[in-house]
Amino acid sequence: MRRFLKVFFLLLLGVGFAGTAEALSFKELGVKAGLNLTRQQQLGFGGQVGGQFDTARLVLGGHLVLGPFMLEKMTLVPGADVVLESNARVFSANTEFWYFFHEGANSRGYGGGGIGVHFHRFDALANGQTFPNTTKITLNVPFGYQQKLSDNMGWFAQFKLVIADDERDSALQLNLGLAFGGKY
Repeated sequence: MRRFLKVFFLLLLGVGFAGTAEALSFKELGVKAGLNLTRQQQLGFGGQVGGQFDTARLVLGGHLVLGPFMLEKMTLVPGADVVLESNARVFSANTEFWYFFHEGANSRGYGGGGIGVHFHRFDALANGQTFPNTTKITLNVPFGYQQKLSDNMGWFAQFKLVIADDERDSALQLNLGLAFGGKY
């Protein structure tokens, strides 16, 4: 846990600039639940490469929107997720930048990018087989839509590509959630 906190703090520290530190402040808290879809690469007849989603796992998480960062429409968004499967858990800390390309009266859309640190933790299987715990760095590419529900609350849908060095550790996340305190 100590290593997790150190890495998360270094990620936050590494993306900040002294000139923008005064502009960063808490703007929004989001909580989400969704699916984490992974796939295995398959080689078909004639050398065709393809694949299919073969694992759907529950993902629970949250994020903080810290306000404008370098550009008025770009925000710094640290977050944390837990992906649950029958014999494994993946804890992740993310630092992303979201750029709001659409801002309407009651809705807004964004796209972005960032990095994440994923800690894969495995339980022993029924037959006694164990897998080694691993840590992976990923590239995250989120796209989302937020809609106002009331003055200080909204819902959001998010589509996130999680790209790792191994296809087994890469994923497509589909999330729904609630955001509190945001500007819509």
